Amino acid sequence: MILGALIADHGPFSMEEIHRLVKKSGCDLVTVYRSMPVLEEAGLVRRCDFGKGVVRYEFNHGDHHHHHIICRKCQKVETVDLCVADALERLVKQRGYTEVTHQMELFGICPDCQRRC
Repeated sequence: MILGALIADHGPFSMEEIHRLVKKSGCDLVTVYRSMPVLEEAGLVRRCDFGKGVVRYEFNHGDHHHHHIICRKCQKVETVDLCVADALERLVKQRGYTEVTHQMELFGICPDCQRRC
């Protein structure tokens, strides 16, 4: 149920948001909290920590690599499909490093929040 919800609606979602997506099926919040670390360890979900003390998760699509932009005011999260760090990752691999990954998050004020000011 949890994986189905994450596949159907691209996150990333907080534990509480995931619970809202699956609670109609009888899944309680404790089950969500227990399941997410297991799904992360299995490589099925990706953990996203944008600060503010809220950990979020999204389905790990494997080959599909992307980043996020997060609004500093309303915390809205959008996907950014362009990656400028791939060349840096290749350079690090050429230096002999293995299992190289990177994570980059962008922060700003979204257009909706700008209009509200």
